[in-house]
Amino acid sequence: NVFSLLYYKQIFDPYNRVMCGRFTLTKNSLDVMTFLDTHFQLTHNAFLNDYEPSYNVAPSQRVLTVLNDGTTNRAGFLPWGFPVAGSSLKKTMLANARSETIMEKVTFRSSYRHKRCLIIADGFYEWDRASKRSIPHYFRIPDHAIFAFAGLWTSYVDEHNQKQFGVTLLTTPSTRTSMEPIHDRLPVVLSSDQYAFWLNPKSSIDEFNFLFQSYNAPDWHYYEISPRVNRVLNNDITCIDPLKK
Repeated sequence: NVFSLLYYKQIFDPYNRVMCGRFTLTKNSLDVMTFLDTHFQLTHNAFLNDYEPSYNVAPSQRVLTVLNDGTTNRAGFLPWGFPVAGSSLKKTMLANARSETIMEKVTFRSSYRHKRCLIIADGFYEWDRASKRSIPHYFRIPDHAIFAFAGLWTSYVDEHNQKQFGVTLLTTPSTRTSMEPIHDRLPVVLSSDQYAFWLNPKSSIDEFNFLFQSYNAPDWHYYEISPRVNRVLNNDITCIDPLKK
């Protein structure tokens, strides 16, 4: 479906047909470190030495990810893209997974059971499909705080016989949310008191359904922005500036 499938050649699609195919993490490294330390009690944050804020994160780029290895929480940068099960060595990569069908899809089933993760962000972009021009909008929590997408991670062997990793983020219907006028789906964003439950490998997946319901979504603040965000190479604060009319 057009909201889940992403071929990497589509990254520069000017109308970004992938649901939640772009997001931001604009905070400085100290703010990000504080967020990680507060919620995940990591044993080290040295990987943040290479961190740079981004106003236009796109699939195939490395994204800040938190997972639990069965003993402790770990964080680092993993590529955004999830290989389709059974595809060729030159993998077709998925940016999103529909929360309603992840147990039906062999691509996601094992990771949903055993390899759940959180993808750290502070906003995302979506394009209004009702408009002929597919107008871009920026979505954030009202105080522009850092938050976490619910995601899945996996490992696989690439065409060079090298082990690689990838992540995908979950989406859910936007019914009865502030997102509904713009798009019929929205990313699954968890509240801080749900992080440990989602990451814990021992949590029962039978208890996750409420996380995907529209009533669990944040109260999104959004506004129209410039179409410069359509181009991935544009990556600066003007991407999130409200459009002047």
